[in-house]
Amino acid sequence: MQDEDLKFLANCSNEELNFLVEIILDKGHVTEMLSIDDTFKENQPNHLAYIDKIEQEILTFGGNSFKNLIGLTPTYKEILIIVCKKMKVNFDEEDNVETIEENLLAEVSEQCWNDLSEDDQKALIQTLDITTDMNKNKGAVTFLTIFKMGGLKSYKLSLYLINFLSQMIFKRGLSLAANATLARTISIITGPIGWTITAIWTAVDIAGPAYRVIVPLVIYISALRKIHNHDNDIEVIE
Repeated sequence: MQDEDLKFLANCSNEELNFLVEIILDKGHVTEMLSIDDTFKENQPNHLAYIDKIEQEILTFGGNSFKNLIGLTPTYKEILIIVCKKMKVNFDEEDNVETIEENLLAEVSEQCWNDLSEDDQKALIQTLDITTDMNKNKGAVTFLTIFKMGGLKSYKLSLYLINFLSQMIFKRGLSLAANATLARTISIITGPIGWTITAIWTAVDIAGPAYRVIVPLVIYISALRKIHNHDNDIEVIE
């Protein structure tokens, strides 16, 4: 049965889905089943042809990670909640998935922000076109506000995060052809932010190797949903 909170992935491009597939194949190579699936073998890299298999892999990795807590067949929301707890995200379990994801993205953004130099903070503020004064105490609140507001700032910050994830994990930026011009406006900071997020991977990985897969997947899915929710708000930057 398809998880309702992952249905939007069927509206993504193959290019956007490629990151999910690479994470599953690269970080989940010991237990993943996607690479031996006949539909995958016959159609890749047309990821939309086996989007149901990708969704199942996401839930399977979550089940492998959290089986002692929530059973072998978790929903995406259950996976999201436990990832948030591991990362000490401030959230309400009764909220919907999108709201919980916003809190997760704000927490990741805050950790990135706190490890930036003053010059890099200024550069990020300029890139996101933020007029509100931000400092190490106000950063998280401002980031959460940005995600809740949507629009171009939310879009840029979401794109920034998924580009950074790709830089950190695969040593290359995530190129989204439909938004290539906008993507070029976002500088990828590869210094202290990497140490922070790498520390997150290290901390959660002690609970099981599947966390190496599920944590970046959940962060990426959260940012990708935010981007797709506000596609109509984005004006093409020439």
